[in-house]
Amino acid sequence: MGLQVFQPWSEFVLKKDLPEDLLKNLVELTDIISQDPQKKSYNHTLAGEIENEWQIDCSLLSTIKFESYLFDIISEYIQLVRIQSRPNGTHLECSDEQFLKTNNFTEWELRASWFNEQKDNEYNPIHNHTGILSGVLYLKIPEYLAPRKSEITDGTITFVGDTGPNNNWFTVPQFSILPKEGDIFIFPSTLRHLVYPFRTKDGQGIRRSMSFNIHLPS
Repeated sequence: MGLQVFQPWSEFVLKKDLPEDLLKNLVELTDIISQDPQKKSYNHTLAGEIENEWQIDCSLLSTIKFESYLFDIISEYIQLVRIQSRPNGTHLECSDEQFLKTNNFTEWELRASWFNEQKDNEYNPIHNHTGILSGVLYLKIPEYLAPRKSEITDGTITFVGDTGPNNNWFTVPQFSILPKEGDIFIFPSTLRHLVYPFRTKDGQGIRRSMSFNIHLPS
C-alpha cells in the first residue's frame, strides 16, 4: 500500500510503507546496537513504561540512506499541508513563514532517534515529542494473542487530536492503528499519542519500533 493520510482533526498523520531494502538495513542496524554491550539507554528521557529503549547515533542513519529517505517523506508531508492551505489551529503554524514556503528540505535536522524493544504488557502513556515533526516506524512485530474484547486496542498506536471547544459529532478526537512491519508514520511533534500493551502466547514477545524527532535550525 502506498501513501495514506489520516486527518480526523486539523493535523495530518502520514503513513507509508518502508522500502524493503531500507527496512532490512534498519533491522540489521538495530540488531547490532541491541547486541552492543556499550549501547546507550534512552530510557531516562522517554515517557514509556518500556525497559529497553536504546539511543541511535543519527550519523548511522545517514550511512544507510534513511535520512535522505526521511527528508523526501517530509517534502511530501509539507506539500500536503500546502494543498490544505494550513487549516486554522494546526500545530504546524509558526512565526517563520519560510517554514511552509521553502523548497530547501536540506535545512531539516534529524536530532534524536531511538528504538524500543517493547515486551508483553509494556506500554507508552499519552505523550508528545520535541521538534517540529516526529515519526515512528515498526521493524519487528510478534504474533499477538487476540484481544479479550471485540474492540481492538491491543498493540495499537493511538493518536489523540485537540478538537477544541467546538467538538461535535463530525469530529473524531482520536483514532487507533494496528501497525505492521515496515509501517512509518510522520506527524507534528506536538500531536499526542500513546501505545497500548499487547500479549503473546508465550509472554516473550518483542516488538521493535524506532522513533525520531525532526527540527529546523534555530
